[in-house]
Amino acid sequence: MSVRLVIGAAALLVLLAPARGWAQETGKVGLTFGYPGEVGIVWHVTDRVAVRPEFMFNRSWSDSEDTGGVFDSDRSSWGLGVGISALFYISKSDNLRTFISPGYSYLRSESTSSSTGLLPVVGEFETSASAWSGTFGAEYAFSRRFSAFGEVGVAYTNVSSESSPGLPLRNKSHGFGTRTGAGFVLYF
Repeated sequence: MSVRLVIGAAALLVLLAPARGWAQETGKVGLTFGYPGEVGIVWHVTDRVAVRPEFMFNRSWSDSEDTGGVFDSDRSSWGLGVGISALFYISKSDNLRTFISPGYSYLRSESTSSSTGLLPVVGEFETSASAWSGTFGAEYAFSRRFSAFGEVGVAYTNVSSESSPGLPLRNKSHGFGTRTGAGFVLYF
């Protein structure tokens, strides 16, 4: 048996083992780690209401070249986003609490691409997106300091993008669809 497997199994047992004081409340303030790609803070204003600001960041770059050396392409991008949700707890049973959560998020990103070859192209793109969402979720407290959550709902998005130089383009799009999220909270 490998050392990684033993360590992983031990960590899983610690997380799943019942904690002393099973019905204890979680802390008032915690650090959230969620999927997709958010880090934030949750603050329990009261027993039934919490506020969850979130922060998002991404950075990527790529370089492509054909094997003949005729075509070369570079692309880089970055994005920053913020969001806020209110959590209204609607039920509680032992360590499981359910909630509804309206939220808003805003993301701004910029990307640059350039290519050489038969038709050299350089482009810069700016995109901003905002989303309004409503979700239903559940949070399970494994202990006073650690809980996991999941949520599902709907979101309306509004995306605006603009490109330059060369052929300047402006694009606006709207969308409506499902939204899901999952993560865990480490309480202070």
